[in-house]
Amino acid sequence: MGICLRFLLSGVILLFACSLLPLKASAAAAQGSFDPAPLRAQAVNLYQQGKILESLELWHAIYRLGDSAAVRSEALVMLGDINAMFLDRKDRAIDLYEKGIALGGLPHVIARAWYNLAMLRYDRGEYTAARLAFEGYLKRFPNGPKAGGSRHMLTRLQKHSFAGKADVPPAEITPRPIPRREPNIRVALKHASEIIVTPPSGTVAGYEGRRARVMAGKLRITVQGDDICLNGRPMGASVSLLARGGTFAMGDARYAGSMSFHVREGKVLAVNTLPLERYLEGVVPCEMPDSFRPQALRAQAVAARTHALYMLLRSSERPYDVWSTTASQVYGGVISGGRQAAEAVKATRGRILVYNGAIALAFYHSHSGGVLEDDSAVWDVDMPYYRVQADPVSNSIKDMQWSCSIPLSELAMLLRSRGYPVRQVSGVAVSQRSASGRVLRVRMATDGGNIEMNSNPFRLLVGATKMKSTLCSIGISGKTILFRGRGYGHGVGMSQWGAEGMARKGAAYEAILKQYYPHTTVRGLY
Repeated sequence: MGICLRFLLSGVILLFACSLLPLKASAAAAQGSFDPAPLRAQAVNLYQQGKILESLELWHAIYRLGDSAAVRSEALVMLGDINAMFLDRKDRAIDLYEKGIALGGLPHVIARAWYNLAMLRYDRGEYTAARLAFEGYLKRFPNGPKAGGSRHMLTRLQKHSFAGKADVPPAEITPRPIPRREPNIRVALKHASEIIVTPPSGTVAGYEGRRARVMAGKLRITVQGDDICLNGRPMGASVSLLARGGTFAMGDARYAGSMSFHVREGKVLAVNTLPLERYLEGVVPCEMPDSFRPQALRAQAVAARTHALYMLLRSSERPYDVWSTTASQVYGGVISGGRQAAEAVKATRGRILVYNGAIALAFYHSHSGGVLEDDSAVWDVDMPYYRVQADPVSNSIKDMQWSCSIPLSELAMLLRSRGYPVRQVSGVAVSQRSASGRVLRVRMATDGGNIEMNSNPFRLLVGATKMKSTLCSIGISGKTILFRGRGYGHGVGMSQWGAEGMARKGAAYEAILKQYYPHTTVRGLY
């Protein structure tokens, strides 16, 4: 989740674009206009890796810069998907779907927009509008992939009056359920052409409804056509390895629970499924040094558990809930030596952050640089528990000043790789700052005119380990861009160094969480 310190819709069935059909570069792009294909590929990749808000920002850029109905409508529909499933902003999602439909575009994209719009309307109890949307889908796509589902939903709607939302029985609209027992979480570990794993003895492979005992020793897992292969033997589109005990070895790490392997874009996707608390024992020592104070580690455990549960409840359409990287939270499997981290997980078992009865969207970062940021200045979200506020304790415990430089030619190359028609960059300047003093917008002078970019995608473009935060200055010296700043990470939510500073002063983990997530409360689920 950001930079780890150790290594410096209820009821809605949505069809998400996890493997969208590729768009061809337009003729205009070949003549020197923006080519959406590279940025689109990055947006899809970020979405698949769990960097949902970063993906959201890129889809906004694609919509602004795209010059065709196909490009702009797809961007609107993807924005609708993310707002509906991950941010619970159904009103906004409905508006985005309707705008995407009005633009027209690729049939499979518009079909998804019609069906998702209809399901959202139904979920909100707007039965007349839902009926019209399902009928709209069937009129335009009578043999579409969701034609059967649309007919089924129209049959269900026959029992409702069509007078509008006012006639909705209260039981029809239910909040997203929060688990009362410890759930299992699915962690994507690796996506590669070949994966080598050593299962414990007694492991059974489950595939296509059958089971077979796995021979002892290493397993070479590859893809052949549409099949996962174990040591060259085709086993179907997915294979699960179920062990009675012990751990799986993969690379330098070991994993408890079960392992599954899925065909994804011609490669193997390895997923580890295990109880949530066991997962956190492999997260907390990777996200925060085990040498930190126990109360800081407990605050980290609650924040990590909250983030994991938030994503888990919104990932039913995928074979995984989170990634094992900074795209979600760093997870190292079964880790030896993280004694204090393991104790922090046990001491806070089942405890999460909630706001108005719902699981909070918990962000954290390495070092605030002395001031916290409003989430709306970083991403297209606006949670009421994130606001600009001073955080002097982070600076008091660690001086996190940094500087870096990159050639203007490197920035031009990076822009070209994202589809911008740029040969040269002659200048870079801050065009707007947020209330926290961070860079909000960046203006780049190029041979094709000025390019304006929000600071977070600009930072990711330059490299988040180079431009460590947006609490910085940006200048030009000759043909080089100079950055000087303080802090590490996006600045939203808990500063991990700040948590350590508060813990050293005697603060309990509840007080640390209250400081960094105001207006939330800690609730025990199980």
